[in-house]
Amino acid sequence: MAQKLRKSRVSSGKTKAINIAREERRQARFARKREEGLAYEYESIPFVMGTEEYYEEEMARAEKTKSRKLPLARFTSIMKKLDNQLVQQKQRLKNNKGSRKATV
Repeated sequence: MAQKLRKSRVSSGKTKAINIAREERRQARFARKREEGLAYEYESIPFVMGTEEYYEEEMARAEKTKSRKLPLARFTSIMKKLDNQLVQQKQRLKNNKGSRKATV
C-alpha cells in the first residue's frame, strides 16, 4: 500500500506572492473608490456636545450598531462557547496526563 505524502508546513513563497498580489488589488480598489468619491468617511455629530440634539443623534447611531439577536439566540451562543471551553480544557487535561505518564 502506497504511503501518503505529507505536505510540508513550510511555505514555498508562492503563497506569500499570492497574498501580496491580492493586497495590491485590494488597495487599488480602495484608491479607485476614493477617486470616485465613493469611499466611506466618518461624519462627526454636527451638534454641540451636551445638547439634547447631540444625545438624540448619538442614540440613533448607537441603535444602528446594536445586536438584533433574540434572547434565546444569545443564550445558545453563550452555551456553545462554554461547551467549547470545556472540551478544550478536557483535551488539555488529557494531554497533560499522557505527558506525565511518559515522563514517569
